Amino acid sequence: MAFRRTECPLGQIQALESLAELAQRTGELQQAARHLAAAAGARERFGMPLPPVERSTRERLLSALRTALGEASFASAWSEGERLSLQEAVDSALA
Repeated sequence: MAFRRTECPLGQIQALESLAELAQRTGELQQAARHLAAAAGARERFGMPLPPVERSTRERLLSALRTALGEASFASAWSEGERLSLQEAVDSALA
């Protein structure tokens, strides 16, 4: 896929965020949380914060995931995603 080949970490991060939204819409809630956690970690590591205009949408998605999964399950999925490097997260998303 094209986003695996890109050298731009922002493109990969945004792709993970988009895949998280798709995963949430298709009921793959733990996967959605893992993608968002990996993207959030990468944004922090690369100094690419989420734009202010996107924050309220992200907060709504996170809130929906927490509610649907329950706090313990959400925290577990988030922890798994946080531990992934950007490349590991991309590889996992494409697996």
